[in-house]
Formats: sequence, C-alpha cells, structure tokens
Amino acid sequence: MGRPATQAQLKRIRARFNPRTQRYVAPSEPTLRRVLQGANVTALDAAIGAWLLGIAGFEAVAVDGKVLKGAVREDGSQVHLLSAFMHGQGATIAQKEIARKTNEIPELRSLLKDVDIQDKVVTADALHTQRKTARFLVEDKKADYLFTAVKGNQRKLRNSLICLPWGDFPPQR
Repeated sequence: MGRPATQAQLKRIRARFNPRTQRYVAPSEPTLRRVLQGANVTALDAAIGAWLLGIAGFEAVAVDGKVLKGAVREDGSQVHLLSAFMHGQGATIAQKEIARKTNEIPELRSLLKDVDIQDKVVTADALHTQRKTARFLVEDKKADYLFTAVKGNQRKLRNSLICLPWGDFPPQR
C-alpha cells in the first residue's frame, strides 16, 4: 500500500478543499474510477510518453511487438501490442494495439508518427527490415536505425550480408 498524499500533493492535483476542516480531501475510489473510465486513453498514453521523453536522457528507442498473455478480444483472438520504449530505462513511450487483420510492419510508422525521436537510434527486429520503414525513420523522423537481424524476409540483403568477410572484423572485448 502507498502512503497517503500530503496536503501539498493534494493541493497540487487540485483536490477539493474542505473549509470546515481547512484541509484538502483526497478523491474517493469511485471518483478516481470515473475519471479513469472517462479518460481518452490514447491522449493520456501520448501525454505520458511525451513527458517521459522530456525528462529522460536517452539515445535509443526499441520497438517490439508482443502478444498479451491472457488478453483476449470478444471474438476470441489474442491482443497484440506494438511498443516503443527507451533503451536503458525500459519505459514505454508509445504503444499501439495491432488490429486483427494487419501486422507490425505498417503499424511501426503509425506508432512513431507523433513521437520525437530526431537524432535517436531506433532498434527493431528482423520483421521491420523494410525499405519503407528505413526511409520513414531517416527521412521523416530524422532518426537512425538498427535492425537487429536479417532473416528470409529480405533475401537479397541477407545474401549480401552473408558474403561479407565477417572473420576480418572480430568482436571487440
């Protein structure tokens, strides 16, 4: 359980002031529930993400998709989220539910459209090794990218990488 809010904290969140007791009163559970139920979750998520970006020093953003264990839609399909989070901090700065009839590839651009990642590095897995995604990151967002693996989805690129003299460039210790 958390500590009760101080009077200064209650004043800061504009809690109701009781003139009889001369004290700020914490909102009740039903009030908090109504506020959260009425909130625009997309706008709230964007505001929290922007706030985190503003206070955190970070150089890289990871984008990854996950199926949410135990989360099921009315039609029985599983919920799949695509998230962007700051390397090092692990704080999510943007997230988006992937519609049932699509996949992560086009949604990455939609996810990062309003996120300020200029001069940052965006990492993503092999699924996102796409020309459109690379162009979007470099030209539109003015960011760099590192796609962490190349698999069969980009056969020509994979073959070019396999042909490189990797033994001439051993990993540094």
